[in-house]
Formats: sequence, structure tokens, C-alpha cells
Amino acid sequence: MITLRDVLEEVALEGLTGCRPADLWQRIQTRNATSISKEIKESIWKLLSDNSADVAMYMSTGGSSGLNEDRKCKPRGTKLSPSAISDPVTGERGMCCDYEERRDVSQSVCGMSLDEATEKWGDSLVIVASKDLRLSSLVGPYCDPCCVLFDLEYIALEAIGKCRSEGITRIDLARTLGIDAKGAFHSVRNLASKRLIKQRKEVIERRLTTRIYLTRFYRETGDGGQLLTSSRKRVCDFLDKQPDKTADYREIESSVFVRNVDC
Repeated sequence: MITLRDVLEEVALEGLTGCRPADLWQRIQTRNATSISKEIKESIWKLLSDNSADVAMYMSTGGSSGLNEDRKCKPRGTKLSPSAISDPVTGERGMCCDYEERRDVSQSVCGMSLDEATEKWGDSLVIVASKDLRLSSLVGPYCDPCCVLFDLEYIALEAIGKCRSEGITRIDLARTLGIDAKGAFHSVRNLASKRLIKQRKEVIERRLTTRIYLTRFYRETGDGGQLLTSSRKRVCDFLDKQPDKTADYREIESSVFVRNVDC
């Protein structure tokens, strides 16, 4: 069963950028593991287009934003992506490449059918959840409601939330935010201390990395000892292939051991 709460949550998790209706339908289908009919899409669209308290409709340019410097997020000592927004006037925060250029068309959309809105704006139409709804989707019941989130922490949390149950590696988070590994490490550490995220070590192509999830999307896998076990097996297999079953440590290290790519 598809509820309005589920729909609003999917929109909210897309952050300040928002999502196109076509992407929203895909998200809902993935979440509910079922296809949705045109009639259901139209019903959802009407609920959203009439709900100005929770969502707004924008015509997106999709291009790079020539942002006013006052609205860029500028944490001290950290160089962030130019798409990182912290607007002191509206209180909006998040990642959005056309924050200045996009146009609010919520009033025009109200009363339109999905087909009419799609015909007029096409893929330029995006749905953006209110800042309160976006924050609620990221924080949930896991954090002290009085907890203060600094701009970089919030924007990092938004990027993590967009990945949902897939999570994001720390190195990919750093690339998304346009910061170095040290900046990503400190942001992740602060979010973990506030119980907003969970982390899991994993090996990808013999490289050790950390995957990060919103607390609500984290699932225990019970494979805590597998990294050590698999490393031992690789060493044994490597030695077994050597003529005298021995090898220099440096040769083993370069051929078998995983590298930590978070550093």
C-alpha cells in the first residue's frame, strides 16, 4: 500500500535538488516492489500539487548555478562544491546546482493534471520537499531534536540520505561534497557521534573502504569476521601457488592485502 507519508519521504530524501515526477514514480515502485498505474500516479500528483505546506514545484534549469556568494556554504577551512547551499535568508541548506536560477511554479501547477504539467514543463519540473520535511527524513527518531547540525554536517547527511539503503563510501562522499578525505572523515565522525549514521567496513577490489548509511537504512550483516578470514585465505592461496610455498612479505602485501582507500 502506498501512503502519502511514503511519497513525501521519497521526495524529502532527494534533498534540496528535489526530484522529477518520473524519478519519483521509480522510487515509489522500488520502495513498494510493485508497479504503479497511471491512475495512482495521477492521485499522488494531485495530493502533492495541492500540498503547498510540504512541497514546492520548481522549473529547473538543470545547469550550473551562478550563485550569490552570500548563499554559498562556506565552512571555515574547507573548500566545498559550489553547489553546496546555505541561504541565510530562507534557511535553506543542501546541494543544488541551479538554486538561483530555478523558478517556483507551485501556483501555476495547482489544479493541473499530471499530463498537463508534464506537457508544459517536461523534465524541467522538479518536486522539492520543505526544509522541515527534509530534515525530519534525515534525522528521524535517532537524534536529540535539540542537536545542532552545522552546514557541512547537514549537507553531508543529505548526500548520505540520497543513497538510502545502498549507502555511500567515504571517498565518494568526499567527491560529492568537493572536499578532501580529512574533511569527510571529520564530518562522518561528527555525524556518527550524533547517532545519525552507521558505518561498515567492506572490501571492494582488494581495497578496504568505509560505507556510510543513515541510521534508519543500516542493517547488520553479521559478517564482522569475514574481512580477516578472507585475507587469511588469500594469503594461503597465494603461498600455495609459489614454487617453495614461501614469499617475501612485501610481495605478499602488494599482491594480496587490501588497501585502505579512506585515508
